[in-house]
Amino acid sequence: MRGNGVSSRALVLSALWIGCWSALVSAQCNSTQLNATTAEPCSLYNGTTTNSTTANLTQVNCSLWNVTYASSWILNAVDSITGHLQCRTANTASLPREKLSTVQKELGQIITSTINVLVQLGATPSTGDTALMTGALDTLSAENLKSVEFIQMWVCIRLLPLLPVINDTFMSEMSKKEFTCESYQEM
Repeated sequence: MRGNGVSSRALVLSALWIGCWSALVSAQCNSTQLNATTAEPCSLYNGTTTNSTTANLTQVNCSLWNVTYASSWILNAVDSITGHLQCRTANTASLPREKLSTVQKELGQIITSTINVLVQLGATPSTGDTALMTGALDTLSAENLKSVEFIQMWVCIRLLPLLPVINDTFMSEMSKKEFTCESYQEM
């Protein structure tokens, strides 16, 4: 039983690692170029020095756009893992219900934490459409809307974490989705 908890935690940590690493690798800066003798708080050394007086430096842009960009990588990683879970749940023998529930809760916690960071740093849209910004509705394809199993996962992983930030705009956009009766009842 302990092995199941460890593997679900490893899966969640992998999603976080992918999101964070991708954001760091793709970060850019709009500060002035640094030399090896000066350092600013938002710089990362990238590579080796080319001679004794200069270093190849990549600088991180401290704008809120980078926070939003990094969070999109995290949300995409969660979506990828959710897709994997959907495949695994097709064969109920391969993923026990208890383990599935644990993984869903942990993925939902990643979404909740990401939203909390965005709100705390002020990286949410001025229109207040934080829930729309997460792309949760974009994951509802015509095929997914017909799958009760997908909707159950979507509610746990993508919808419940958004409850504190859902507004009329989100609800209006969600009402345009063509849920089947079964999927709607599951939700």
